[in-house]
Amino acid sequence: MNVKYKSEQNAKAAELLIRESTKDGDFYMAAIHCAYYSCVQLIKHVLCNNCEINYDYQIEQPKKLKKSSHIFLLNTIKKNMRKKSISARNIRSIETSFYELKRLRIKADYSDEKIIIDNAENAIEKSKEIINEITEIYN
Repeated sequence: MNVKYKSEQNAKAAELLIRESTKDGDFYMAAIHCAYYSCVQLIKHVLCNNCEINYDYQIEQPKKLKKSSHIFLLNTIKKNMRKKSISARNIRSIETSFYELKRLRIKADYSDEKIIIDNAENAIEKSKEIINEITEIYN
C-alpha cells in the first residue's frame, strides 16, 4: 500500500474519530495519533518521491545515527526545503506545527491526562497546516 495513500487515510480517520467520539471523548486519543502519523507518512512519501531519499534509507539512517526516526524525517525535509529556497518562515511554521502535533501525540499515546476535544481539534488543525504547506511546496 502506497505511503501517500496511508497518509490520506490517517487524515480522514482522524476527522472521523472526532466526529464519532462520544461526549466522553473516547476516540480523541486515536484521532490525535492518526493526525500525527498522516504527517509523518506524507513526509516519508515526499522524501522518497520528490527528494530521492528512499524508504530503506529513511529507516536505516536514523538507526545508524541513533536518532529519532521522526525527527530525522523532519530535519531531512527541512534541509531539502532550504535547498529549494523555501523561506525560513515557512520552514519554521512547519517545524513548529510538527513539534506541537508530536507533543499532543505523546500526550495522547502515553499520558494519563484526559484528552479533550480541544486537543484533538488542535491536532487536526496542525496536521492540516503541515499537509497543506508540504503539498504546496512539493506539488
